Amino acid sequence: MPHFHCAATMTTMQDLPPRDLERFPESLPGGGSEDAHTPFIALLVAPFIAPFAVLSAALLIAAFAQAAVAGGGDGLAGLYELAVENDARFHASRARYEAVVLNPAISRSRLLPQISLSASRSRYPERKIRGQAFNVRPGESNEFTYNFHSYSLNVTQSLFNLEYYIELKKSGSEAERARLDFEAARQDLIVRLAEAYFGVLSAQDDLEFARAEKEALARQLEQAQSRFELGLDPITGARRAEAAYDLAVADEISAANRLNVSRSVLRVITGRAAGKLRRLDDAAPTVAPSPGNAAAWVEAALDKNLRLLSQQLTANIAAAETERLRAGHYPTLDLYADRNERDVRGGPSPQTVRDVEVGVRLNLPLFSGGNVRYRTRQAAHLHREAMQQLEETRRNTRQMAEEAYLNAAADVSRVAALAKARESARVSYESNQAGFAVGTRSSVDVLLALEDLFDAERDYSDTRHDYILNTLRLKRVAGSLSPQDVQEVSRWLK
Repeated sequence: MPHFHCAATMTTMQDLPPRDLERFPESLPGGGSEDAHTPFIALLVAPFIAPFAVLSAALLIAAFAQAAVAGGGDGLAGLYELAVENDARFHASRARYEAVVLNPAISRSRLLPQISLSASRSRYPERKIRGQAFNVRPGESNEFTYNFHSYSLNVTQSLFNLEYYIELKKSGSEAERARLDFEAARQDLIVRLAEAYFGVLSAQDDLEFARAEKEALARQLEQAQSRFELGLDPITGARRAEAAYDLAVADEISAANRLNVSRSVLRVITGRAAGKLRRLDDAAPTVAPSPGNAAAWVEAALDKNLRLLSQQLTANIAAAETERLRAGHYPTLDLYADRNERDVRGGPSPQTVRDVEVGVRLNLPLFSGGNVRYRTRQAAHLHREAMQQLEETRRNTRQMAEEAYLNAAADVSRVAALAKARESARVSYESNQAGFAVGTRSSVDVLLALEDLFDAERDYSDTRHDYILNTLRLKRVAGSLSPQDVQEVSRWLK
């Protein structure tokens, strides 16, 4: 690998003409911070400081990689704990689970004895007419006030009620569906958090690449203008460099905005603004999914996918609801025991009446205006709807499993291919730099090579992030995603 050395005088940012200094806005979103001037930027702009100053691109990439992984920061595992505590969607799913899991106890209570106690008190004034039968004797008051006190204790035990038994069975399915939905919500939280986390990392990489590219293009613009003024290059080179620099400024603004938006998305999940995030280690593995065929993952998904299992229970619940409503045509049988006491005070003849009644009550519904019939037919239609939704969910699960496997497997190959493409772009960049130094390459050639190098770096970084996300999505659709996978991914961050 050739290296050229010369003793050219180094030009600083302060040496630029005022017109060019205006091209370096310091008020951009996220601009002007200390992190903006990474070793990568400083090393990258060095080749353009003087016409014959060439620096190996290998040092540029190494410097950026070192800056990218330096230091600690918030990791995925720590943010997952925050998300479990603060994510509103996850807490809503938990609240629903805790509510629905009580349905079996509620349904079972209707099969247990029902005991009630009632009491009442009333006053009844009466005025009787003298001289008639049953009236008061002469000299006695003809006004009486009766005080009634009554007490009733009722005990009822259902002996047969088909609707109650079907409701109990249905409530068990509802509780199990709520549990599956809650576990699915936990898996969704992991994927949503990972997508937001690596979305921030990708946005950070984009911003750093955009800043580095802008700084390098500023030097290229200065150099192209100087060579044009000296008559060494045509005006097209300077115009091309100026257009590329203006686009780089716009790209930096867009990248800074994407970073702010990505951080806000992460804050919605964790409940607080995240600090500096740990980056993906260069040594992080990219291993092909195992088993290595889509059919095995599809089979696992059809057997264990939580959303599919939940939809299966939804269809079962709809069928049970149809049977429960149809049971409204059947008789019910109850055992009951009543104890009543009535105490009458006041008047000429106070008395206390007590009675106990024990028996069996049979209720046979004969006609309810067609209510049971129509509600049963309605439930049957809803059951067919649930069955069609189940079939749709099964097909979607199969498709998502195939897609997730193919994406994860393709990412493994893409990472390897982009690693080679990045190396090729680096060699091409160095070759054009060397050719530019000796006059065999134009500034446009160097500019295009530089853009290719940045594109390769971006694609390589994004694909490594996509590999992790697609691996998590594959495990989710197969129903095997768990918090342990978060810990495993966290070990790849530093």
